[in-house]
Amino acid sequence: MKRNIFLLAALAAALLCTSCLKNLRHDPNEPKKTHKIDDIGDFDKISVQAPCELIYEPSDSVKVVVSGGESFVDNIAIVNEDGRLIIKEKQNDFFHNGSVKVVVRSKTLQALDLEGAGSAQLKGEIKSDALSFNMNGAGSIMAESIHSDVLKVNVDGTGSVSLQDVTANDISMTMNGVGSVDATFSNSGSLNCAINGVGTFNLKGQVKSYKCETNGVGSVNTKELQVGDKVGNKES
Repeated sequence: MKRNIFLLAALAAALLCTSCLKNLRHDPNEPKKTHKIDDIGDFDKISVQAPCELIYEPSDSVKVVVSGGESFVDNIAIVNEDGRLIIKEKQNDFFHNGSVKVVVRSKTLQALDLEGAGSAQLKGEIKSDALSFNMNGAGSIMAESIHSDVLKVNVDGTGSVSLQDVTANDISMTMNGVGSVDATFSNSGSLNCAINGVGTFNLKGQVKSYKCETNGVGSVNTKELQVGDKVGNKES
């Protein structure tokens, strides 16, 4: 008797859970929705904690717009906490296969943190005194142009980072896991890298000094990296 009651309770819980998750599954025929968030306030840091596509553009004004399937847009929460814009899910969706795009504009950007399987694309020229990218998961970060005094990049997991046209005086990059970083530098200063695991660095362009520490079986390709007056020609 007790066993039957336990089985019925377990079945009811499973059906309830399935019903809740089903509401968040992607329906290709569901209506699209665009939601503009007003009065979000100024921010210079962004944390992406939801599986979405972030499009960031520097601008003289602040703008946040979310678009995609109606149920997915309704499930996205965006808040400003002490100058950090946080993009997250209201309810975790284990069966997420929809598409949500978040377009963000701000006056400055000092940090971008990306968790999970989301993606971030930084358009235009990003200017900052100090800029950091932190990747944790299987997402991707792409930037078209960066001008910063200090640049820090940290990758944990299987994520990828692609940085083009980087000009910075002090650059540090750390790889933990099996991710990858592709970066092209232009007239930059010191470049310090560290690989812990089996990650990959592909480094190109010009820097004044370069140093890399490798722990594990990770690889660094510097064949197209010019250090000082010399062109690197090694893969460690």
